[in-house]
Amino acid sequence: MFKTGDSYVIYSGFATHRQYKFHLNYRGSATLESAVPGGDKRRDVIASGQLPPVAGDPVVSIRDFDATGLEVGEAAVTIPDHSPNPQPVGTITTSGIHVDFEPGVDLPSWFITDQWYRLVLVSYAAGFSPGSALQACTPGAPGGAACLMLNGANPGNNIQALAIAAGEPLPSIGQNRSSGLLTDYFEGENAISGDNTFVTAPTSSSFNDKVRIVAPSPFP
Repeated sequence: MFKTGDSYVIYSGFATHRQYKFHLNYRGSATLESAVPGGDKRRDVIASGQLPPVAGDPVVSIRDFDATGLEVGEAAVTIPDHSPNPQPVGTITTSGIHVDFEPGVDLPSWFITDQWYRLVLVSYAAGFSPGSALQACTPGAPGGAACLMLNGANPGNNIQALAIAAGEPLPSIGQNRSSGLLTDYFEGENAISGDNTFVTAPTSSSFNDKVRIVAPSPFP
């Protein structure tokens, strides 16, 4: 068991994989982290003061394995019950906890109530992601400096952000809303993830996405 001042070392070339197991339930003060590229809201929870005893499993179990999967080391952190003496004093911090969007704060309540999140896709150039210091994009630039490309728009190579609303399912291309596949909601390049290219076109039996440029304005 760890004591104050103890350390635990992984020796190079010996242990290749470390596994952590946490067993802890506590209350603390929560603070939102600053926005970072990627857009996820995350928070930290910190509890300071007397640490509550945790029965059963250790608070943290650490196991090391070599390249063959053989366990080569282990350690554990526990918080025993010190009664009738006071519990030890310390700080427990959990960082980077994902926080869902809050209706009425991050998004309008009607957007959640009417389940518009099932039908709307929003995309923005990497340079405009939350927390980005760039806050700009360049048409045709490589990597994260590029703007979005909207085929069918004029101009369509300088798009900073856009929103797409899915139309009714299109039987002619086999759309089935029982799945979460993009191809069952959007058409053409709008149903391809992982790139900066989208498309707008007149409504037809094979395309009925409603595409709107959010930035730059004016809207088309």
